[in-house]
Amino acid sequence: MSVPRNWRLQIQRYRLVGEVCEKCGAKIFPPRDVCPECEAPAKTPLAFSGRGEVYSYSTVYHAPRGFEEFAPYTVALVQLEEGPMVTAQLTDVDAEQAVARPLEERHTIWELVLHINAWRDKVRRVLGGEEMEGLPDEEDWPPVDDTGEEAWAKTVEELKRVHDELIEAVSGFSESQLGETVPGASYSFYGMLHGLVQHDLYHAGQIAILRKK
Repeated sequence: MSVPRNWRLQIQRYRLVGEVCEKCGAKIFPPRDVCPECEAPAKTPLAFSGRGEVYSYSTVYHAPRGFEEFAPYTVALVQLEEGPMVTAQLTDVDAEQAVARPLEERHTIWELVLHINAWRDKVRRVLGGEEMEGLPDEEDWPPVDDTGEEAWAKTVEELKRVHDELIEAVSGFSESQLGETVPGASYSFYGMLHGLVQHDLYHAGQIAILRKK
């Protein structure tokens, strides 16, 4: 997937935002601008709750090319509380699993999430005018002092908050600005955002492996 398309779909994929038809009230996901029920324009954004029931599921043991290392994994068809059906991977992680260190001298899921969030926030600040520079160790890999469920929930919530702020910052950037050089660096804003996507994917792969241990 191209970087522009990836950022364009962020709100839909990670905040579960669809649309609602003002004429018949149908709730639509993914967004398509035209109501499939009455064919009227449907451009009013609707944030879905994320709650629903598993309608059906399947465990993938023989994954497609590029995803072999993540198998086995479970994919479910979920009926959202608001009505639409979505396909999603079942990926819940609790605090005990997040803080576990199944591989010696390797980072935990919790540490990886904090690290991912630190660099998302750094990029967000750079988009706002801050110079790009390395993070000090305590910010790059923050320590996990509280390992309770409430602390883990706050960590996940903070990840979502920073993600939303990053999306807002990127949305305010024009295509011409993407080609400009990042303050304090030798690469463009486009290159920085591309690098952040690759950074997230790399660590997401590590998290997926740790979940299997």
